[in-house]
Amino acid sequence: MIEMHTPASGLPEIIVQKAKQAMLTLTHLHNAITRIHCRWREDGALDTTENKICEIRAEVDGEQLFTHARTDDYASALEEAFRHVWNQISLLAAKANDLPDAVTSTVKV
Repeated sequence: MIEMHTPASGLPEIIVQKAKQAMLTLTHLHNAITRIHCRWREDGALDTTENKICEIRAEVDGEQLFTHARTDDYASALEEAFRHVWNQISLLAAKANDLPDAVTSTVKV
């Protein structure tokens, strides 16, 4: 399941479409992804120009992965957060393909 939460205004539709494509590529990276949640918001409490936030949560094999990025525009916040969650999921996918540390068996030889 992929969920997107956008602010009421200020987020161009092209960025939302780009995010949908990015989230779909994540699901192809690791087949155990059960949920991806992408949320954009603007932090009005800060007087800085870097007040656009993109948060991405992914549920993989029961683990909750979370990352967020704060930049001056939504597009670069998406790219930064996506890059970080891509690295996290890539590590989990590599671990899933590794052999176990010890072989345990109940069969007597």
